[in-house]
Amino acid sequence: MMHEVVPVRTIADVQSVAVEAARGAQSVVVQAGHFLLFYDEHEHRALRCIADELRDPRHAPIGSRYGRFPELSLRLGFEVLAALSTPRKHVMTVVNDWQYVPTGALRPPTDRQAETMPLALAEELARHPDVSLLSPARNGSRDSLFFSESRLRNQYRKRVRRLLKHGALPPDVTVELDGRVVSCRLADRAGTMREIYCSDRSADCAGETAEFLRQAADATRCDVFVNVVPRACWDFVEYGTDLAEKVLGAGVRTYVNVGLNSTDIYDEETLLRGSQCAVHRR
Repeated sequence: MMHEVVPVRTIADVQSVAVEAARGAQSVVVQAGHFLLFYDEHEHRALRCIADELRDPRHAPIGSRYGRFPELSLRLGFEVLAALSTPRKHVMTVVNDWQYVPTGALRPPTDRQAETMPLALAEELARHPDVSLLSPARNGSRDSLFFSESRLRNQYRKRVRRLLKHGALPPDVTVELDGRVVSCRLADRAGTMREIYCSDRSADCAGETAEFLRQAADATRCDVFVNVVPRACWDFVEYGTDLAEKVLGAGVRTYVNVGLNSTDIYDEETLLRGSQCAVHRR
């Protein structure tokens, strides 16, 4: 894939990159509004780290540090979609539901609040009736609003395991056997061999990125995917974008990764300071 990195300073800059990428596209998906869940031991439930939803003073530190990115990035995502003349537009959100939540904590009713629609998302969808919400398919139904990182990691691992079993991995993937543990590696753009699968542990952020890109492509047949992400995840997202095509065969024409500041941000300026877009073209 052809690859180009472009610095961006304003939402208009991001829109310009997206408009060029989406020229002639019939379907575009934007992933935006990414948020994390954290477990409140006082309330014994998982809460969304979205600033406007954290009313208790106990949550002020985490809300101030991490809680503004979901709404600011979601707004940017919708402004990008508004700049496009593409006939079919979708938005989706990936949630970090594992890093700050104890194992087994996300069980009804603890995850019920986490599955309701955030006010910011509802308002943006109302303002942009030409944009559809893309939710994950599970067992033939769509019973969740958001794409779960933990589920994506498991789904990616199972998918690569099937490809390995059927000898369908790309020829440049190396397979290593250490006792009963099987691992697979693939070179990144710098030529460094990186693990893309291991039989005895979960996938990482690159694997989950590849999986939700594949799922979105399968669901929408999108020509372009715009991924609005925390800059801290940049390396994994970039590699996961390559895995989506090289390993999973997602079939998307163009990817635009938008890496933004995600902590201690307050407005568009702090969100976009030092940010960049990477354009991947097949």
